Amino acid sequence: MRIKVNIIVFLIITTVLCGCADGRRALSKKSVDSKYGDWIETTGLFENKAVALDNYLEDAEGRIEVSLYTIDGKETEGYKELSDLIDKHNDFVLNNPEYFNDEIKIEMHTVDTAGVENLFFFSDGDSRYGYQFLSEDLGMSNNAEIKYISIKIIGGEYEIADYPVNYNIPVVILCDEGAGPTKEKYEILKHFNGIEKVVLDYSTEEKWIDASADYVLEYAPNVEIYKFADDMHLVRVK
Repeated sequence: MRIKVNIIVFLIITTVLCGCADGRRALSKKSVDSKYGDWIETTGLFENKAVALDNYLEDAEGRIEVSLYTIDGKETEGYKELSDLIDKHNDFVLNNPEYFNDEIKIEMHTVDTAGVENLFFFSDGDSRYGYQFLSEDLGMSNNAEIKYISIKIIGGEYEIADYPVNYNIPVVILCDEGAGPTKEKYEILKHFNGIEKVVLDYSTEEKWIDASADYVLEYAPNVEIYKFADDMHLVRVK
């Protein structure tokens, strides 16, 4: 298990897409006092129709936590709004490069009804998740754009595969702590536009890495494929 440590300043968006019960009271924009007002307005964080805010928190260190949940029966629309929210956020970052502090890390999570995290969108890695060398090893910028998604290839993939929604994410990290996944699991890669790199975060036998890399290339033939070394740096597989 990776050791989690605190970072100086980071921004977390926890997205709870779980089809919550009717009658749940959404958080209103008027009840939130935020120093990121321009970002909230531009991204329309409070204006979605199929996802609603459950909680919003900014602490003294600059940490922001936002929880969202889907409206019952609108899961597809909810995931589409999540994809749009990522695009709006990335556009805001590109158009306002000085807005966010350099130390901020932006994360979006999806959590199922049991509280299990399945999808994890984020702007830059850090040691809490063992991803601290991502930007360095992959040659990616470390700005506040959301560039990465981490998916549990067995279990979490349904949140991608079961809905006709695509995401503009260049780096996909596939996680598996069990047996090697089957070829069909990798079809989810077709849901990502502009995918450039795939990272295999597997604890399975080495033979599954080679087989998985071949499966990846069947669905995303032009990507670079990496795995984690023991020191948590990345090494290229194919």
